Amino acid sequence: MRDPAASRICSGRVLVALALLIVPAAGLLSTAARADDPRKPLTTEQRQDLESQAAELKRAGYQAYQRGDPTTAIERFRQRLQIVERLYPKDDYPHGRPELAACLSVLGDLLLVEGDYGAARGYYERALAMYQALYPKDGYARGHPDLAESLNSLGSLLRAQGDDGGARGYYERALAMREALYSKDTYPHGHPDLAESLNSLGMLLQDQRDYVGARGYLERALATREALYPRGRYPQGHPELATSLNNLGSLLQAQGDYVGAREYFERALAMDEALYPKEGYPQGHPDLAKSLNNMGSLLQDQGDYGGARGYHERALAIDEALYPKDRYPQGHPDLATSLDNLGVLLHDQGDYVGARGYLERALAMKAGL
Repeated sequence: MRDPAASRICSGRVLVALALLIVPAAGLLSTAARADDPRKPLTTEQRQDLESQAAELKRAGYQAYQRGDPTTAIERFRQRLQIVERLYPKDDYPHGRPELAACLSVLGDLLLVEGDYGAARGYYERALAMYQALYPKDGYARGHPDLAESLNSLGSLLRAQGDDGGARGYYERALAMREALYSKDTYPHGHPDLAESLNSLGMLLQDQRDYVGARGYLERALATREALYPRGRYPQGHPELATSLNNLGSLLQAQGDYVGAREYFERALAMDEALYPKEGYPQGHPDLAKSLNNMGSLLQDQGDYGGARGYHERALAIDEALYPKDRYPQGHPDLATSLDNLGVLLHDQGDYVGARGYLERALAMKAGL
């Protein structure tokens, strides 16, 4: 989240709060529409007006996302992209601009989180091409933070699409760049971006059942985040730390170490419950739902179906509140996962009628996404 023009929304990260006033959406583009004639250069007054509107759209977009309205957030950032493209036309900026690349990346991040992988990929690929032109190897021997983030984001998209080979290439390039940018001499406690790359590559290797390789990366990511977010400064924990705890728990569960997995899952769940209390998050939070699902899956593997059901039902209730049908007519990947988890549990308990209802809903949702 370093970009000078637009804070990034990164997969698995919490949005930075932008508690600023928002201009009503209906009037945001009115002046821009009058000023925006791509055939004519902008006057100083028109440029200032467009820059002001772009800033308002950015604030509106982030605030919409934080209040749980990603559809409006995506619309605002698309409107902002139109303005930024007018401010930095290709004829005048053949390599693009960091502000423009950041706008593309944010849209990719939002669409990835929403499960629209095809649209996300288009934005990510445009952003990456722009960053590569802006930060060529001959001028940036160690790379650039924005370029590394763009590589990692595209890797996450390909992983979500099931292209593990393509994802690994991007992840490895991002990690090599971040290891050069954030050396231990300069960053003795590590760096959040380096931890992100370690985590990304570790999870990919786990997907590929390379548990030994995965564990090395995931343990390095956890150690880095524990150093970056110590309990003395973060008494409730930190979202990235909770993510690392969950990921190591998942790895140990896959290896059959249920005792070790439970320790990590319980720490992650306690952290997410502290980070996302009901009074501040009445509908819950996606990270909390994931922690609940993890605990439920572990107990299910151990044969504690009653305990597992409680966690899975809590996770499903959160996902149903976060992704209602009127705003997500095709559903959402997280909701499909929760439905699938509860269906599998009921199947294991012998409740085939109940299981079928959840599994059919999950299957239909996955087919439509």
